[in-house]
Amino acid sequence: MKKGIITAAVLAFGLNAFSQNLHFNIHKTKAHTIKKETVNTANSMGDIIPFYPSNWVSDYVSVELVYIKDGVSKTFTGKNETLTPEQKSVLKTAAIGDDIAINIKYKTKNAVNGKNELSTMHYETQITPDVEAHFETKTNAQHDESDGRTAQYVKENIINKIPEAAKKEIKETLIRFTVNEEGVVTSTKVYKSCGNKSIDDLVLNAISKMPKWIPAKDANGNHVKQNFEFTFGVPQGC
Repeated sequence: MKKGIITAAVLAFGLNAFSQNLHFNIHKTKAHTIKKETVNTANSMGDIIPFYPSNWVSDYVSVELVYIKDGVSKTFTGKNETLTPEQKSVLKTAAIGDDIAINIKYKTKNAVNGKNELSTMHYETQITPDVEAHFETKTNAQHDESDGRTAQYVKENIINKIPEAAKKEIKETLIRFTVNEEGVVTSTKVYKSCGNKSIDDLVLNAISKMPKWIPAKDANGNHVKQNFEFTFGVPQGC
């Protein structure tokens, strides 16, 4: 494992291309996610970080578990990969949609000069429902690219309403939204403009008026809300 930030691209939907190279994607707000039930029973960093390298990360300097709720973070320290009682207590009370960051500093021997060097590991994840929300289809309760309902909705309500001359100038737009307990899209907000306010408003309005989704569920089968992101435009156009 290399030093620094661990990254991944875990998306809830596949990428779809249309005319003028316009693309869209609906995905979770974090690349890494973890189920609430898994968080509740976690005893070590390896239960939170996939493929945690416990066999060679041994000489710990500092270990931090950062709990982030509504933008407010609290840090809880430990000595090694084993979670402290306080860290486990925090994780058990964490809610769906909350974020967890882990910062680990450790020493590792340089294979060339034999000296111990300081290395760092940073990992971020978000707690997701045990059953995630998905866009309702007529034939099943799964996100199915072959069904094409999501693509058709975006084409009819966004792409077809944008003048052809304007499409090639669109930068990638980012909109965040929530699917509530009833499957209704709420709390839509533009986080990254395409560079044209009228198109931003068009996209925002279309996402706000999406038909009902199948809402997310927790381990007990109760409906819960879940956050998503919608990106639209020409990739790397910003």
